[in-house]
Amino acid sequence: MNILFVIPKSQSTGVTNFTMNLAHSMREKNNHVVILFLEKKVQQRQSEDYIYFVPYHYLNIIGNVIYMLKIMVHEEIEIIHFHALKSILLFPFLQIIKCTSRIKFEAFVTAHNKGFPDYSQEYGILKGHILTFIETRIFRMKSIHVIAVSHAVQQSLKNRGIHSQTIYNGVKMPNSKIVLDANQFTSKLHYVVLSRLITRKNIKFLISFFKTYQPDDRLYIVGSGPELVSLKEQAKGNPNICFRGEKQNVYEELQKYQVFLSASRDEGLPIAAIEAMAMNMVLILSDIPEHHELKIMPEQPIYFFKNESDLIACFQNVLDTHYSDNNYQVASQFFNIAVTADEYLRFYQQWSA
Repeated sequence: MNILFVIPKSQSTGVTNFTMNLAHSMREKNNHVVILFLEKKVQQRQSEDYIYFVPYHYLNIIGNVIYMLKIMVHEEIEIIHFHALKSILLFPFLQIIKCTSRIKFEAFVTAHNKGFPDYSQEYGILKGHILTFIETRIFRMKSIHVIAVSHAVQQSLKNRGIHSQTIYNGVKMPNSKIVLDANQFTSKLHYVVLSRLITRKNIKFLISFFKTYQPDDRLYIVGSGPELVSLKEQAKGNPNICFRGEKQNVYEELQKYQVFLSASRDEGLPIAAIEAMAMNMVLILSDIPEHHELKIMPEQPIYFFKNESDLIACFQNVLDTHYSDNNYQVASQFFNIAVTADEYLRFYQQWSA
């Protein structure tokens, strides 16, 4: 099967890393997968014959679509798959050309978030409404097939009159089974947040909590983003809150910690939390539907909080946690990129038959 993924950015983000791993897993299953990044060629990314770049601009969408068509003809593309809003804006123009030419393909899009809750916090209320309206109109087109990354996202799409199929996000599992040593819980725990530093991730809440209730515990914040300066300012005066910057090798970084934290207000299906599960870490997560979908077995060491008192109880639960490899087992069985790739390919075949 010849597949084209269209992705906004080549820089390391949850969507980009997921899609690159998905493409690699599909290639291992003898599929031809090509990637188009909607940006100028990035010098630090190694040039590969299956990766293309096109400078994206709203005033030159037709030019972008024509370039995409040339790739599709050259690579004999049968499936085109859009990831993230920026890429899906190209689809209506591509569909017009499909209707007036002999080019044949099936189009798919993955909804990585719930639309307005994500866009409004990122871009503001007005722009969030506009972007959600545009996205909804495109997703409702009969000529594109929509994949939701979680049941929560699927329900959000259904509420907007959009039919979709849920396929869970997956991660590339560690090279060898890595499990926390039971003895690690007898010493002082290290807590980590692995995230883009944006408002929606609610990291200010965690910093405030640690300063007030856990001043002697170490909190490590891994990632970068527009809130970095304000978060550092908030953390002043507590040397136990450490900012680690971005890390390319996530698993190597996560090996240093025992407990993964997320206070996010909204998610699609969080890649970082799944990576923590793949490292068999204990997870403390905000009480939102998307986080609950990660707890498939009742005995998994994943704890949820709505407020500060809940979070205090979660910390006590972690101290009482008995060693198990349940999080690793669930990640391997349900959130493994190889499993995700198989489900995507079956979905493609269903509509390409």
